[in-house]
Amino acid sequence: MKILSSIFLVFIIVTFYTLNYMNNKINDLISMNEVLKTSNMKITKNNNQLKTKNKKLIQKNNKLVNRERKIHQSIKARRKKLTSIKLSRAKTKLITAGTKMTPILGISAIIAATTYDIKNYCDDISEMEQFEYNLFGDKNLKSTNNKICGINIEEKLNYTGENIKNIHTKFINSMKRQYNVTEDYWKGKTKKFAKAVDKSNKEIVEYWDKFFN
Repeated sequence: MKILSSIFLVFIIVTFYTLNYMNNKINDLISMNEVLKTSNMKITKNNNQLKTKNKKLIQKNNKLVNRERKIHQSIKARRKKLTSIKLSRAKTKLITAGTKMTPILGISAIIAATTYDIKNYCDDISEMEQFEYNLFGDKNLKSTNNKICGINIEEKLNYTGENIKNIHTKFINSMKRQYNVTEDYWKGKTKKFAKAVDKSNKEIVEYWDKFFN
């Protein structure tokens, strides 16, 4: 009987400590759960704040992208307009240069001045293209009109100048050979020379018109 009493007592003691231990663990888990809940609430709150900030950043970024696109379009339109103007001026100078060439005025001077002016036009166009590329990295920029900026202007004008020199030389030689002829003959020769020069000028204009078209 005493043995049973002792066993029962031990059982009760073990059970008490076991229950007490489990109760403490449960309380610890409850406390930890509360801490986790609080932490989770803070994380959720921070996450919502980050979402709001991210949304605002996306809106600002979209505004900046749209603004950059508008600036790019404005610069591109301006470049195209200025390029068109400068190419038109260069074309006009090329076409009219030949009609201004006379040995009296100086063919070389006209060639040098025209070449210099057209080179400046082409340099301005290239600079505008490079400026746009540096700002926006646009790889689809159309290259400068090669019919003007891609040719050897001086070589083309020298060819025209040589033709005019030949016409003038032939006229002078003809005058020297016919020095003693009548005044009417000289008037006829002068008219022929004027026609020859006029014809040459028309051919020059036609040549450049065909070249550009």
